[in-house]
Amino acid sequence: MLASWKDGQLCREWMKQFPSLFTEEAWHTICNQHQKGYHFGEWFTAIHYWNMGYNVLIEKYQFRNHTKDFAKASQLLGPHFEELIANQTAECQFPDLLAYRGQEWHLVEVKRDRDVVRPSQVRYFKTLEEIFQTEIHLVKVKPA
Repeated sequence: MLASWKDGQLCREWMKQFPSLFTEEAWHTICNQHQKGYHFGEWFTAIHYWNMGYNVLIEKYQFRNHTKDFAKASQLLGPHFEELIANQTAECQFPDLLAYRGQEWHLVEVKRDRDVVRPSQVRYFKTLEEIFQTEIHLVKVKPA
C-alpha cells in the first residue's frame, strides 16, 4: 500500500474516492512529498475517522492561509485555539488531525513506522490536553 502511495496512485485514488475529505488544498500539501512516503499515515488515519462518521481537518488546519479549515477549527476549539496558534513554534504544532462530529471533536497525532512523539510534542500536547480538557489520540500506522 505504501508503494502505491509513493508512486502517487493511491493518493489520487483517495482524492477521487473521498472528495469531501481530500481537497485540492490537501493535494498541494502532499504533491511534492508523497514520493518519500510523507503524509500517508495522516491520510490513512483520516479515512479511518471518516469511516466512523467524523469530518476531518487534515494537517494544515492550524494555518490561517487554510482559511476554511482554520475557521472550522476556531469554531470548534474556541478562543484558546487562536491564542495558542499565535504563540506556537515550528517544533510545537497542533496534532495532525482534527476529527469532529457535531460538537464532539478529537485531536489526533499520527506516527508511522518508527516515528515517535518528540519530547517537545509531549510537553505541548500535555498543555493542549489541560487547556481543552481532552486526551489527544495517538495513532501508530504500520503500512504493509
